[in-house]
Amino acid sequence: MATEKGLIRAREEEDKVDFKILKSEKGRADRVLSDYISCLATDPNDDQVLWIGTQGVGLSRLDVRSMKFEHFTTQNGFPNDAVYSILNDEKGRFWMGTNSGLVRFNQKTKEIKTYTVEYGLPSNEFNMRSWGKALDGTLFFGNFNILK
Repeated sequence: MATEKGLIRAREEEDKVDFKILKSEKGRADRVLSDYISCLATDPNDDQVLWIGTQGVGLSRLDVRSMKFEHFTTQNGFPNDAVYSILNDEKGRFWMGTNSGLVRFNQKTKEIKTYTVEYGLPSNEFNMRSWGKALDGTLFFGNFNILK
């Protein structure tokens, strides 16, 4: 579960559920990089991989089998370190709303493509908790400007 105070893991054990909060720790790349988790997505190609969008420190990949993290930030080519939304398309790629455009990210190749107002978007800044996927696969992302 994504919260503003860390990532919560729920594990069913016999007749109860065990909850554990996974918190960031300064200087530790083997942890989630921020306690402010803005969005989560399961990898469409591997349901044991969780993608974690954060408010200010980028995107993280967590393999829940090994609890190993891999991190993606502006140092890896992301336009911004605020990732507000993650949706996958029919090709299994992720699309993410950030503060600096809409990012298409290929998890297999790590290729990053950023779409901005120069591509026709009404704004480069997207909203938290404002995205969805229609039954036909159309992706929707809310941002700060309204099309006229």
